[in-house]
Amino acid sequence: MNKNVIRKLMLNKRSSIKNQKEKSHIICERVKKIKEFNEAKIIGIYFPIKEEVDTIELINYAFKHNILVCLPKVINDKEMEFYKIVSIDELVKGKFNLMEPKSIKSNLINPKSIECFIVPLIAFDEKLYRVGYGKGYYDRYFKLNMSAFRIGLAYKEQKIENSIDDITNDDVKLNCIITD
Repeated sequence: MNKNVIRKLMLNKRSSIKNQKEKSHIICERVKKIKEFNEAKIIGIYFPIKEEVDTIELINYAFKHNILVCLPKVINDKEMEFYKIVSIDELVKGKFNLMEPKSIKSNLINPKSIECFIVPLIAFDEKLYRVGYGKGYYDRYFKLNMSAFRIGLAYKEQKIENSIDDITNDDVKLNCIITD
């Protein structure tokens, strides 16, 4: 199956998954046991929208354990940047109605400084490739820092049985995908 077909099927499937709050908690507990997450001084993490795995528990855990938290901000149709935050209260509604950090130049993070990424996804395959929303923001950003550890978060129902047909050189594989 190609990404567009997968995206459409999985968005519908994800919206019908029961007990998302409990499943998100299980996933977050599993992430907290990952060495690369715990040893990172700076993480890039998303703020959840719609039925994505809820990351607020991980964000608060990182604050409590002195891990610098950075969230993405969409800059234009091709580019995003990560900005550090010290509180969720700092976020404002940005492009695509996403909660984003403010564009404060002193809070802009060099892509090579981020040691671990927590990444949203719509679907994934056994080869650790993800299907996102289709704009390629994360894949382009990962290419700025290929040494960072990349963790995808998903409900187990988001796994596709076969490989994604239309993987290209622009797609960056994740290091692991954590499910419930």
